[in-house]
Amino acid sequence: MDKQALVSTLESMPDQVSAEDVIEKVLFLQSLERGLAEADRGELLSENDLKSRLGKWLS
Repeated sequence: MDKQALVSTLESMPDQVSAEDVIEKVLFLQSLERGLAEADRGELLSENDLKSRLGKWLS
């Protein structure tokens, strides 16, 4: 996330916002950017691989 994206994120938030909410939003957006970059590089999991990795959580 570059500085301009961070400024835009802050400007889109309410005037009264907690530091925790700002941090949570920034971390979420960074995670989203990272995931999109991985997808662009073809680093995806198939549905079966995902089910296998998350099996213990889904049962």
